[in-house]
Amino acid sequence: MTRSLRRHIIATGVVAIFALAGGFLLIPRRDEYVAMLTRDGRYEEASRMLLSMRGAGDRRPQVLMQMLVLRIKLGDIPGALEAVEAVLAVQPGDRRAQEIMADLLLQSGRLDEYLRVTDRLVLAAAISRCRTTSGSEHSCRRAATGRVPRAGSGSSIERHQRARPLRD
Repeated sequence: MTRSLRRHIIATGVVAIFALAGGFLLIPRRDEYVAMLTRDGRYEEASRMLLSMRGAGDRRPQVLMQMLVLRIKLGDIPGALEAVEAVLAVQPGDRRAQEIMADLLLQSGRLDEYLRVTDRLVLAAAISRCRTTSGSEHSCRRAATGRVPRAGSGSSIERHQRARPLRD
């Protein structure tokens, strides 16, 4: 075997190895594949894959959010509520997930819970706005509510009705 033929065989082998390795790098991860399935409207297949991922213990926020988006696309409000609760368990400060939770609660007719969630969203927005312009969270919380809120203090409608009773 000539020297140039030997070099050619070695070079071809090296190229083949790199091509094979590069091909493995191009295979989508499972969550990427789920996004592709969802994009293509293959919701049931994407749902099965996400359920298997969750069953295997995958609790990454992006996987949980994909489950939420998929449940909404399928029109499964109870499943979407379950999914958004899972997202909020991992990322309690996720404002977008809280807004989705409020919408889903409203759609499902759970108005008391809807009002509690929207109260928290409004309060968080007011505190955030205040903190960017002034001071501590405590003083901003006091300014936003007129008091320091306590857990279980009722919905905004209940507080409004206590402050201004309905007249007959």
